[in-house]
Amino acid sequence: MKRVLIVALPALAGLLLSCSDDSPTGGGPITPPDTLWTKIYHPEMRGTIQCVRQTEDGGFVFTGSQEVNANDVAFWAGKTDSQGTLQWELTLDVGWGADVQPTADGGYIVGGAHYPAGAPEQADPLLVKLSAAGIMEWQKVFTVEGMDEGWAVAPLDNGYALAGTNGGGSISGDRAFLLRTDSQGDSLWSGFYGGNAAEWRCHDMVGNDDGNFVLAGSTVYASGGADFLMLEVGASGALLWSRPYATGNIGEATALIRTSDGGYALAGWTSIALEQGSLLVKTDADGHETWRRTYAPPEFGSAWDLQETLDCGFILSGYISDFYSVTCILRTDASGNEIWSSGLGYSLGAASYSVAVTQDGGYALGGIGGSFAEPMALLVRLAAE
Repeated sequence: MKRVLIVALPALAGLLLSCSDDSPTGGGPITPPDTLWTKIYHPEMRGTIQCVRQTEDGGFVFTGSQEVNANDVAFWAGKTDSQGTLQWELTLDVGWGADVQPTADGGYIVGGAHYPAGAPEQADPLLVKLSAAGIMEWQKVFTVEGMDEGWAVAPLDNGYALAGTNGGGSISGDRAFLLRTDSQGDSLWSGFYGGNAAEWRCHDMVGNDDGNFVLAGSTVYASGGADFLMLEVGASGALLWSRPYATGNIGEATALIRTSDGGYALAGWTSIALEQGSLLVKTDADGHETWRRTYAPPEFGSAWDLQETLDCGFILSGYISDFYSVTCILRTDASGNEIWSSGLGYSLGAASYSVAVTQDGGYALGGIGGSFAEPMALLVRLAAE
């Protein structure tokens, strides 16, 4: 998971940001920006940051999980100042946070999953409303047959939307789901898409000017292959269209953004020449593909998040895996051509699950450091280019 404000706050509804022409592509070799600081939080809790956003005061808000025991993790959210120092944090019972967005009242809405202790296969979608000070105002768990993972949340004018993947139960194969709630998190309607003959998974969501929702993930075939998938859902939950994007083998879109030209970009992992690389697909406003780019080790590995940069390029974050993994980022121009990439390393088992473009044109990465045996929640701040 993780992305920019999905269906914008009332004052920002339908707003598409313009881009500057300050591309770093000229004037000699381009190198990755310097690391300003790195923060590890509660290493004894074996945590993960799944999503990070910059806040209006220059700090950062994040969500993820911390380990409870060998079988369970707990929902975790927190806020830092501009230097990464924790200002507040909140943990709840078993489950995890996957996406966090600011709300019109200065607080935050977090989407994720909750499950009975020791039974993550029985997870249900979760919404948590937090005040600006990190105080929980309410939480809602939506009981649905099978296992449900909430991956993307959106604040709306009069409520919230939560999207993710539903699997198990009496339905054969996974389904994408979208839940619509009122301002107190009470369910208004829910929609399920795919399943049975067509197995669909959802990992991200954005909104458009029509008040509809666009979801991205994967469509999985009986042959074992999988392609990227994007679908548009109407304001009342009706499926309007769906489009697959061929990966050539197997892959999954893990990030979706609406771009400054009114179209979309989706990115995720795919298998490239027996290695796990990444695919970036650019589309028009109706989801028709306009171009694609692939990236492979050693420059870049599996993409987990994607954002548009201030000059209309793209920044991808993820990890490079080769018997171990290291955090990596990749910067492109507006056509997806690589400008620079960096395997930041930190330690074996590291990965960046989320990237944010900061107010000064730099970047913040959230994810996991440490090792496979001893993971630690990681937040990294990179300078402007």
